[in-house]
Amino acid sequence: LVFVGATLPKELEELMEDFIPISGIKEIRSPGLHRVLPHVLQRFERLGVEAKKARVLEIARQAVEKKESTLIFCHRGRAVDFLKMFLEENGVPGVLNLSATMRRPYREESYYRFRDRDCFVLT
Repeated sequence: LVFVGATLPKELEELMEDFIPISGIKEIRSPGLHRVLPHVLQRFERLGVEAKKARVLEIARQAVEKKESTLIFCHRGRAVDFLKMFLEENGVPGVLNLSATMRRPYREESYYRFRDRDCFVLT
């Protein structure tokens, strides 16, 4: 039995003690657990409210032009949907969205299409 995750519940041992012997649990940690992989470009930009839309539009257009897979994170599901519509309305083709508010089959479809490079921008 293998549990994998960035975080596991503190009460994992208590939850599992009726199913498996706790003495059999072996914890393995990676020294790079919360680090960005070396091949992943991660960039944070602090922008004013007015500059955000223009900058995101520029980033998305460049991603499509260069065929670079680009994730644009939003804090809320409504923002994900808004950003997808905004980018599409401004001529960015094939933008995908993915959020917890979506039904699982739609989330999976977006993920696989992005993974398979059918589209280059995922919000």
